[in-house]
Amino acid sequence: MVPQSKNIQYFILIFMFGSILRIGELVSDLDSLPIQKIEENKLTRAGDEPKIGFVVFDNINKSVRIEPIKWGYNYEEKYAYIGNAKGNKPQDMITTDNLKYILGNVDKQHKFALAELSKKLSGTQAGELINSVLKWYDPKKYADKVESELPGDKKSYLLFTVRIIDENGEHDIAAMKDYRSWLQTSLLTSGETIKGKCHFCGADRVLKDPDY
Repeated sequence: MVPQSKNIQYFILIFMFGSILRIGELVSDLDSLPIQKIEENKLTRAGDEPKIGFVVFDNINKSVRIEPIKWGYNYEEKYAYIGNAKGNKPQDMITTDNLKYILGNVDKQHKFALAELSKKLSGTQAGELINSVLKWYDPKKYADKVESELPGDKKSYLLFTVRIIDENGEHDIAAMKDYRSWLQTSLLTSGETIKGKCHFCGADRVLKDPDY
């Protein structure tokens, strides 16, 4: 039979082990996201002038258009590209390689990113901006026309993201702090990993929400 003091020491060691792992996670960079880099084959297909397409929702003129911008260094990080929602999960990432997810001409409503994020970012500046767009923007009225007028070769667009114009200027949703903070928080419950350093095992990626 193990003495009671030994049992106490055993549980203390287990607690310390869990605490060390947790500390390793908490020191992760607060702006760290599981960024997905564009694959080489996509860069090749994009040709000599790869682009990112800004879907510009103009709240002043009640209009929407796509502005192509030459692809730049580390744009995946700059515009928080972490891929698309898999399977039947809601599309709540604003930067995507699928234009339809932003314009909303999709078969399933939960794949319309603006509609999803208007709910999930409620009470934030980014959420208010998106809600202001949805007051006038109707995918049935605008989406197909905007997509058909895409400037240049569609293959040259590596990603699409959202820019909103109002009386205060231009707002790139993917670069806004409240959107990026929410994105991190949402990953807490998804089992995704983020960049970070575990002080116990030295791993460069840690679970967002481990269950010890």
